[in-house]
Amino acid sequence: MLKELLTPDSCAVALIDYQPQMFFGTMSHERTTILHNVQTIAKASKLFKVPTILTTVAAKSFSGDMVPEVQSVFPEYVPIDRTSMNSWEDVNFRKAIEATGPSFSTTSARSSWAAIRKGRT
Repeated sequence: MLKELLTPDSCAVALIDYQPQMFFGTMSHERTTILHNVQTIAKASKLFKVPTILTTVAAKSFSGDMVPEVQSVFPEYVPIDRTSMNSWEDVNFRKAIEATGPSFSTTSARSSWAAIRKGRT
């Protein structure tokens, strides 16, 4: 169980691979629904001043730029473009996560994710 409420100082939002080519592999939801949902998350993140990281994979060579529904919320942000499908394998993405504050390091993120996957939170 969480012991405290989430605050902008204790969390971050990573919007990963919201790109045109990535929608071809998504069959569980309609594209429009996904776009509306992620735009709502992006707007809430900005409104509540939650540190937000945008990242894409192979934007120029394959997947396309971050969708405008997200990029328009953060026009001043340049998404971190990766060559690896796994965001955690990209050093610039990990640095961006760590830069969100002392309470969020890649070590704590991996531990938290492992706990979530095992149902311990």
